[in-house]
Amino acid sequence: MIPGFTKIVERRILNAQKNGEFDNLEGSGKPLKLDDGRCVSEELR
Repeated sequence: MIPGFTKIVERRILNAQKNGEFDNLEGSGKPLKLDDGRCVSEELR
């Protein structure tokens, strides 16, 4: 990744955190559903 781009992304994420843009997201505080088969093709499900 381009070093300057990484800094821009990190700065935008930090600003979003400070502004509360990640507060009250759907599923917040709940475990991730990692076994939903999303990465498995339809034929193998």
